Amino acid sequence: MRKLIGTLHLWLGMMSGLVIVILGITGCLYAFIDEIRPLVYYYRIFINPTKQQKMLPLQELKNNADVALKKKLPLLDVEIYADDRHTIVFRYRERNNQANLYTLIISSATSRFI
Repeated sequence: MRKLIGTLHLWLGMMSGLVIVILGITGCLYAFIDEIRPLVYYYRIFINPTKQQKMLPLQELKNNADVALKKKLPLLDVEIYADDRHTIVFRYRERNNQANLYTLIISSATSRFI
């Protein structure tokens, strides 16, 4: 009986330990998402403008994002960075009036330069 309980304790402990390891890894990824995202999506986030390119006005960038979205949703927010190499991000929202929450958030990143 003692050997059975010991084996059961070993395997249950290993399974619960695996769950804790998975939770730790995914929690770490979630906590450091802002640091990981530029590494994974570098070519979506950063651009290399040439000296001949001029910066587009914000309204024209918003219009480009609206055209790329092809669906009229209210604008949620705009992320503008001081770094000229960083794209500007427009976030749109779709409101679910029956649930009183936002059900869909779509991001559209556009380049600052033409």
